[in-house]
Amino acid sequence: MTTIRAASFVSVSGASITPAGQHQAEDYVAHFQDQTRWTPDQCELVAGAVRYTKYNWLLRFVMRRISKSKGLETDTSRDYEYTNWDAVDRFARSFAANAKTANVA
Repeated sequence: MTTIRAASFVSVSGASITPAGQHQAEDYVAHFQDQTRWTPDQCELVAGAVRYTKYNWLLRFVMRRISKSKGLETDTSRDYEYTNWDAVDRFARSFAANAKTANVA
């Protein structure tokens, strides 16, 4: 019996935070797939977070400049969560269902 393994790719990128950046995030994934020659069964783009309080002074400075240029929050005394956890949950459930179906076949 041959087991079929489902493959999934989750890309965490600050570019995914804004609708305009979504295209940039998609380009990152396309470039990754071109370079690796790997095309997963499913792909999800996730915005992630900006953890100013966890960064050293240089990274905090750089991330603040990037955030400012994107119109995002720049108060470095706190962290910002941009992940759409409902979308992540739906993706995980979909992946689990597809993986279960693939292994039954």
